[in-house]
Parts: sequence; C-alpha cells; structure tokens
Amino acid sequence: MDALPFDVYIALGDSMSIDKYPVRDLQNRGASNGNENVGAASLLYCNDAELYPEFDGNDLKRRCSSIEFLNFTEDGYTTEDVIEGDLDRLNQYRDKSERCLVTLSAGGNDLLQLHLSGKTEADRKAFFDRELTELQIRYDRLLSKCMQLLPSAIMILTTVYDPTDGTGEFPGDVLTGEIPIEYIERFNDFLRATARPSSRLHVADVHHHFLGHGMKAKGVNDFWYWMPSPIEPGARGASEIRRVWLESIAGVSHGA
Repeated sequence: MDALPFDVYIALGDSMSIDKYPVRDLQNRGASNGNENVGAASLLYCNDAELYPEFDGNDLKRRCSSIEFLNFTEDGYTTEDVIEGDLDRLNQYRDKSERCLVTLSAGGNDLLQLHLSGKTEADRKAFFDRELTELQIRYDRLLSKCMQLLPSAIMILTTVYDPTDGTGEFPGDVLTGEIPIEYIERFNDFLRATARPSSRLHVADVHHHFLGHGMKAKGVNDFWYWMPSPIEPGARGASEIRRVWLESIAGVSHGA
C-alpha cells in the first residue's frame, strides 16, 4: 500500500463512527476476539487483521508514519453537540492542519429528532422543511468552524445511511411511524453539493453503499446494522463505513 500524507487523524461525529455497537454486535454473534476498537474510526486508524484480513496493511497506522489518532465521536451526538463539545479541542492542531485528516459523521441524530418531534406537528411537511433548513445552517457553521481551526485539513463528509432501504419503515417497534426518508436524501444531496466545489472537502457516500443492507437485506450476514436497534452500525457496517472512507481518501491522495 502507498503511504498517505497525514500526521493527525481526527474523528468527529456520532455513533456511525464509534466502537460501542460494533463491539456488541460481535459479542451477540459470538465473533468477538476481545478487541473493543472495532468501530469505523478505530478500524480506519488500525485494522483488526483477524476480523478483517482483507484490510491487512490498509489503515492509517500502517500507511502513515507516526500518525496521531484523536477519536472525539460520541453516541447520540447532533451537529450542535459537535460544535459545542469538540471544536475548541481542534485549535491545538492548527499548525499540523496541512497534514491532518478529519472524518465527520453528523446529521443522522438531527434527522432522527426531526422525525420524533414531527409526530406532533399538524403540518409535518412545513415542520420538516423548516427544520431541514436549520440543520443545513448548523452543518455549514460546523464546517466553517472546522476549516477556520484547521485551515489546511482534508475533511471527509459522511452521508447519512437509510436503514429502511427506501421503505421508510422499521420492523417491530424500534421506531414507530414512517421515517421521512425524503429528508435523509435531501440532506445527503446537500452534503454532496457542499463538498463539490472544494478541494478540502470530500464526500464518503455511505448512504449509497449501504442500500440493500438494511430492511431489504437478503439475510443476517447481509445486514450491516446492529439488530437490536438498526439505526446503529453493526460490526460489518462499521467495516463498510471504513471502506467508503478509504475510497474517499484514495481519491484525495491521487489528487482527485
């Protein structure tokens, strides 16, 4: 594998990136080897070759000399949580920003809150339209602050997946009512459009990659979410998020 030009990797965002649910998924399946660093951000930094031999040698730790890893991701984080909880910690890495990589997974919990709050609204469409605009404004503010604090960093923006696979519905009582998937798609279109003009912002299209591996999965081994709560990534899902990030990083390293 070719070397990558990064000295610092910073993971920002929500449970799409964390270790918690992939660890539980492996335990539930009887496949755990005791490693608890198996979320998407952890695997991008350091692959578990026993679990994922396909990625042996293809991680940041092996492909970047002496890279520093900072995992600021948190379960349940919204865009506002990232702004208020993480960004001040980035300032100390300003001088290293030329060789800094940031992955960002945020927006999914905002959209989930939109769905839950919208149940009580008389005019749900007007509510969703208004709240989506507010979410886009917050995301823009988040990116502006990141780019101000890390003026030369490369940022990978992660689209929000759709565990319903376009149906808008979960089985059982995980989430009741039809999920407004139109707004997931509109938010993801916003992310793609936001990154397009910039050489520093790149999209990792997890939404597209995950289609068919949620409610339309052909079997348990084809299901990439955590079964007890399929809004969270399972072990395979975490690895696949890592795969899409690696593909985006490859485009950056080749000047795409």
